[in-house]
This record gives sequence, structure tokens and C-alpha cells, in this order.
Amino acid sequence: MDDVFLMVKDTSVSRFKTHMKIDEIQVSIPANCDANVIRSFHTVIILISGDDIKMTFKSHFDSELAGYLCAKALKKESVSWDKAIDFMKEYSNVVAGKIKKFFMDQEVIVGLSLPIVTRGFDEIFFEPPETGNVLIDNWILSIESNHLYCTCIAEILNKNRIQSIKYPLEKQATDESDGEVSFL
Repeated sequence: MDDVFLMVKDTSVSRFKTHMKIDEIQVSIPANCDANVIRSFHTVIILISGDDIKMTFKSHFDSELAGYLCAKALKKESVSWDKAIDFMKEYSNVVAGKIKKFFMDQEVIVGLSLPIVTRGFDEIFFEPPETGNVLIDNWILSIESNHLYCTCIAEILNKNRIQSIKYPLEKQATDESDGEVSFL
């Protein structure tokens, strides 16, 4: 499962760099790694799910961060609230799309939900299932003095199948431009 979480984290970093059109970001681990901690005022949630794994990817942010990131990526002074939220949803969507491609390349069939935005305070209602097969990873992507929190919650439905997953795949390790998106 370490390979899967490493892939998700690497994907979030590479898609962030592509989405933001920057080369340098810092990745760190938050002090509190609990799953249902309120990390910020808003959260984008997207589900990647199939017969073998059910995974939730979350991006946690506030209005100021969304506006900053969107304006920086679009090289504008400021952007509307709607455009900033769409930017954060699209970021989560391209991360999930790359995760889906990774699984599909290894013949693990998954589908994607649409990204949804919810209040970060709703985290208290999203308790992870208590099946014993749930793993959680948290990290922070930092650009200048701004921090985007990311969470991945994975429920393993077919342990043998998921343990056989390898990362990086040779093709993926050399193909960074795959899946680039022009935003707005």
C-alpha cells in the first residue's frame, strides 16, 4: 500500500506543479494526521472507486488560498470566487484522473466521481469506515507562505490485488506531460 500512497502524493505534487505552472514546492507532513481534523474552511472531495479499492482524495483550503493559487496560475491580479473554486475542483479532478490512469495501467478498474466542494467543518461527519482495511495519508503542499493540505483515505477491498501494485511504472516514470490540462 506504500506504493499507492507514494503514487497519490507524487501525483498531487506533479499535478500541482503543472496546474500552477511552477517548479518549486515544498512537501511536508502535518503535525496532526487524523482523518477527520478540520484542516481549512473548504474541502474538495473526489472519489476513486472500484471492486478492489475505494479511495477519497481531499484538498483542504480557504477562500484566500484558492484565490491566490488561481490568480497566480492565471497570471492575474485577482479572480472571482467562482473561478477560484472551479480552479480547486479542477486541480482535484486532474489528480484523480492521473490516479485512475495509474490503476487502469495495472488493470485495476476504477471510476471517478465529480469533485464536490464542502465546508471543511463537515470533516467531523466523514468518519473513515472501521473495517481495519482503511489507511490514511496527509501532506501539505507549500508555495511561498501558502499551504494546501491534502488527504487520501483508502479502503482496501481486495488486499491481494492492491498489494501487487507497483510504483512507479516504467512508462509513468518517464511521461510527465501525460494528462496536462489547459485551465480556463
